Amino acid sequence: MTKYVLSIVPACVLLASCGNIADSEEMMTAFADSCKQGMAGQDIPEALAEKTCECSAGKVKEQELGPMDMLDEDKMMAIGEECAAEIIAGMDADAG
Repeated sequence: MTKYVLSIVPACVLLASCGNIADSEEMMTAFADSCKQGMAGQDIPEALAEKTCECSAGKVKEQELGPMDMLDEDKMMAIGEECAAEIIAGMDADAG
């Protein structure tokens, strides 16, 4: 699961200098796209990468994170872990 979360970090670094990221729908789309590209070469199923990255982008927007927040590895790791937990819970519910 850590490799999924670490794939979010390059997207954060890429967007960190772009002002208040959470206010821009274009930036949220760029964040999610960059996250998915980061996961593409890591043997992560495309559907899982998309869910993880869309969830992460949603949480960044929801929490109104700014550039410095996006560079905070602990904050971004927490977002990734929260999304992973939600995705796993959804998969368990679908299986049951």
